[in-house]
Amino acid sequence: MKKFALLAVTFAAALSSPALAQEAAADTVGGFRLEAMIGYDILRAEFLEAEGRDDKGGVFGGAAVGFDFPLGAALSVGADAELTFATTDIVIPDDPAEAGPEPEGRIETKRDIYVGGRLTAHLSDSVALYGKAGYTNLRVGLDLTDDEDLDFDVAGNLDGVRGGVGVQVRGDDRAYYGFEYRYSNYEADVDRHQAMLVVGYRF
Repeated sequence: MKKFALLAVTFAAALSSPALAQEAAADTVGGFRLEAMIGYDILRAEFLEAEGRDDKGGVFGGAAVGFDFPLGAALSVGADAELTFATTDIVIPDDPAEAGPEPEGRIETKRDIYVGGRLTAHLSDSVALYGKAGYTNLRVGLDLTDDEDLDFDVAGNLDGVRGGVGVQVRGDDRAYYGFEYRYSNYEADVDRHQAMLVVGYRF
């Protein structure tokens, strides 16, 4: 009788293990999430090269929301929506000593909107790796002034695509933190490299 009881317990444990693993995976990489982010932004553009500069750096930050659907114990697929702002502004001229009769001003990187999808690999109960890709829209502004009452201020949008990779580490309860690198390519020969830290909470 004891042998049958032991066999029944062992069989029940074997059946429940995949379910428990899937539940752990869903708790780690599945469900709705809210994230805050901060990082370093490098902007590359053709007009910078024309001025003898290769790129411009700055700090960026923002927030994102997303939802992940578990595909078993090891994978999930999800969607992201993100809004960020950066300090990566370009002053014209770059060196005040070079100021002359030409207009002075600033090219501003304003808000950046991103929507896309991601695939997450659940490595353990606490660590996950993911890749992402999607559409991004960057708003830029141009403000020029000179000594002859020129005041030119215009803004426009640049469409682009973004790809990135990241790692998430689970903290206390449903909180997590991580690191992400992403590359964005926009119209008008503009692209960005960004590395950021992420703090999130999964509901």
